[in-house]
Amino acid sequence: MASTNSNKGRAVVLSAACVTMFFISSIALYSVVSKNLLAVYPEWSSALTWAFPVFQTIMAVTGIFAGRISDKIGPRNVVIAAAVCYGLGWFMSGTVTEPWQFYLWFSLVAAVGNGLAYNPALTTGQKWFIDKKGLASGITLAASTAGPAVLSPVLASLLIPSLGIFGALKALGVIFFVTIAASALFLKAPEAGWLPEGFEAPKGGAHAGTFGDLTPGEMVKTPRFWVLIVTFAFAATAGTLLVGKVAPSPPSSSSPTPRAPRPSPSAVWSSPSTPAPTWSVVCPLARSSTSSAPISRCSSALSSPSSRSSSCR
Repeated sequence: MASTNSNKGRAVVLSAACVTMFFISSIALYSVVSKNLLAVYPEWSSALTWAFPVFQTIMAVTGIFAGRISDKIGPRNVVIAAAVCYGLGWFMSGTVTEPWQFYLWFSLVAAVGNGLAYNPALTTGQKWFIDKKGLASGITLAASTAGPAVLSPVLASLLIPSLGIFGALKALGVIFFVTIAASALFLKAPEAGWLPEGFEAPKGGAHAGTFGDLTPGEMVKTPRFWVLIVTFAFAATAGTLLVGKVAPSPPSSSSPTPRAPRPSPSAVWSSPSTPAPTWSVVCPLARSSTSSAPISRCSSALSSPSSRSSSCR
């Protein structure tokens, strides 16, 4: 894509990584999804509470291996596979009728797709910007934050009202597959030894002063690794609790419908439109006869306040 010491094409790669991160981070839509699923299946409350933590766990485990797989077969192939899994998982979640089916398609298949795409998309953009790695990381992560912020109201206010929750899940599956697979076509790691134009690698290599390329055994022996693990664990826990429980409320919930004032007994007695069935319950004629005549006589008698005590016998 670019020759040695050339910056040509790296902005395209970073843009593709941002598109991938924008849509792959849509897992934050789960609070909207679960709330609407509960409206259809209230008995799924416990199952839906655990579906998201299971998703996060499988995504994290998959992400551990995604980086090495990306180094071997290239980020493009990995992210295309991720698009298939992620899109299929969301689409098939729109067909479920049992909690185990939702766990299969959402918490497993979609989670694998998420884990496969996240790290390769993030690190591929960074590799093209080793001279501005912080800036590239910030832009890519900003895209991942913008995704849920944009897609959440689209899902809650447009797709679900128009298609229903299950139709919306299918539509999202198609959208995620198309957008992530298309962006993957522009993801490519730089060639070995590539350096940005005008960039001079510091003594000790381009990654001097950073972790560099460490084996897993070397990595776990560094203090910074454990600091990052603890930091990410707390951040992920907070995010999981937030995403799993927060969902936009329907517009009507902010202003509950006021109850009509309860009429006073005097109003009920004096109103000519007051229905007679209330009196037919206590009227012996209405209870004992199946014909309409006694009920009519009783009801007409009740319509006159002066004859209530003597006519209904």
